[in-house]
Amino acid sequence: MLAFIIILVIVMVAFHIAGMIIKQFVKLIMLGWVDSIGGALLGLLVGALLATAVLIAVGKWAAGVGATGVEETIGNSTLAELLMDSFRFLLLLLPDRFEVVREFFA
Repeated sequence: MLAFIIILVIVMVAFHIAGMIIKQFVKLIMLGWVDSIGGALLGLLVGALLATAVLIAVGKWAAGVGATGVEETIGNSTLAELLMDSFRFLLLLLPDRFEVVREFFA
């Protein structure tokens, strides 16, 4: 366990230092706008994945406890449909050892 923590800290510090160096290089060659746009796109992707996972989990929970109207509300949402379709595609990209995750979100 201690070895894992030590390796984790070393990797985190190394990536932090590498990130600072890359950020300075990007500023030096005046591509800061690329950094900002890339960060925004990555944030949008992560937010969409989290929102989709929450939508699916709420839908499954509502079905399990017998709540009415939740699945219909989610089903009538255009944005939810788009997010869920994209999420299902991403689930197909997971390796076989994540079959439990695929089954939960199926």
